[in-house]
Amino acid sequence: MGLKTFVKVSVNNLSDARYCAGMGVDMLGFCMEAENPNFVSPEKYFEIIGWLAGVEFIAEFHNYDLQQINKVLADYPVHGLQVDREDVLEELRQISINTDVHGLPVLFRLCLHAHMNLFTIEPLLEKYHKLVKMFVIESEVDRLTVSEMQQLKKLAEKYPIMLGYGIKADNINLLLAEVPLKGISLHGNDELRPGLKDFDQLADILEAIEVD
Repeated sequence: MGLKTFVKVSVNNLSDARYCAGMGVDMLGFCMEAENPNFVSPEKYFEIIGWLAGVEFIAEFHNYDLQQINKVLADYPVHGLQVDREDVLEELRQISINTDVHGLPVLFRLCLHAHMNLFTIEPLLEKYHKLVKMFVIESEVDRLTVSEMQQLKKLAEKYPIMLGYGIKADNINLLLAEVPLKGISLHGNDELRPGLKDFDQLADILEAIEVD
């Protein structure tokens, strides 16, 4: 059993984590900012990863600066980190030619909005593509137009892109056939109560790209 493409899933509970690991997901992301509603405490993190094997763990940071990130990482054993802030990458570029923290590879997340879209982000991709492992591209609008698909293809031919929006069970295989993505980025959701989960949307996508 495996998946057609590289897959990262952001999770905050054991049920999602175990399901994704069992499906062959490559990376699991955990939010490590205490102020975030999806925060996973060190205690909960160790409880979750104790059940898992064969998957990489990614520390996710949306608002923290480099000093805060370094402090947090002392409490979590991870395989890599994902950051949203460009100034964090700038700091890393100044102090390390490998752009890593604690020797870790870095993913750079870009969330598209009204003033930043697939047609305007290439300067950022060009600026940092030698410094980061992959660009995780998400959006406030969860759909892709035909013109956006065409632009995404152009970008993915030049830069390591992990797509995090516009992905459905009924379009994922066409997406993978048309666009040379490095992978896809998905999100789990909260447990209804401990041990009880609705996997429908996540499961539909993963099952659509499952291979024997």
